[in-house]
Amino acid sequence: MVDSRAGSGGSGLIVLQALRLVQSGMDWEALLQELRFLIAHLEHVFSVADLDWLVKGGRIARPVGFIGKALHLRPWLDMENG
Repeated sequence: MVDSRAGSGGSGLIVLQALRLVQSGMDWEALLQELRFLIAHLEHVFSVADLDWLVKGGRIARPVGFIGKALHLRPWLDMENG
């Protein structure tokens, strides 16, 4: 079991690479080392189309969400350490 510290998209990319490495004949210890490297270097950057979900989830205050929505702001978010 390896924790990818990633969402579904990041986990899927790691699994696809792991399958390629297994098919190429990589041994188990080398595979685990490569997976740990990939996990450490995976970056999640995304944007949200609607600030309402950030307000509902308590990530931003209601007045900030109202102003941001009025100004059509779309924040870029990133996830660190899973």
